[in-house]
Amino acid sequence: MRRSERVTPHMVRVTFAGEDLERLPVRGFDQWFRLFLPREDGETDFGAVPQRFGMAGYLQYLRTDASTRPPFRNYTVRELRPEVSELDVDFVAHGDDGIAGPWAQRAHPGERIALIDQGRGFDPRDDADAVLLVGDESALPALAGILREGHARPGSLALEALRAHDVERPERLHAYLAGEQSLATYGRRHLVAAGVPKSRIVFTGYWRAGQAS
Repeated sequence: MRRSERVTPHMVRVTFAGEDLERLPVRGFDQWFRLFLPREDGETDFGAVPQRFGMAGYLQYLRTDASTRPPFRNYTVRELRPEVSELDVDFVAHGDDGIAGPWAQRAHPGERIALIDQGRGFDPRDDADAVLLVGDESALPALAGILREGHARPGSLALEALRAHDVERPERLHAYLAGEQSLATYGRRHLVAAGVPKSRIVFTGYWRAGQAS
């Protein structure tokens, strides 16, 4: 583990680092993996982690010492940066409930973990007219990954949704637009054209597609 930060009151983002991440396949969308964590109650034997985690690998894991083998949970890639050997993972954290959430809240740089890539669950269909995504806060990394990979220009889906939104009582609307430059700029223009006073619109272009930040 390299660092962690609390991104919402109930979400902790942990950044893992290691040369092995350079070899982790970049599958995009909702790419997921088995995450093996250090034990809280004593020594952790990461040698119990199999090379693969199909049925044979799971049985191999179960045959190891239950008192030292690392517990595991399934998680989604939030962001993979193989060029700098980093992986971001978002953990839902609700106090002391569970295993992974409490670990993420107390984890410190230098802690060791292991993971096994398991592929991805979402594959876009060419014949689909629309894609429906539904999930709770634990699914946010998966949904974010699908949205990130699902369109050519970042922010375009949000802008499309904004343009389709029927603005009621525009003089009473308070709007906040942020993200890729085109989303902020064209989103503001749309709202102004719909009758929203400029003074009631906050817009920020964090970056511009095609240009280094």
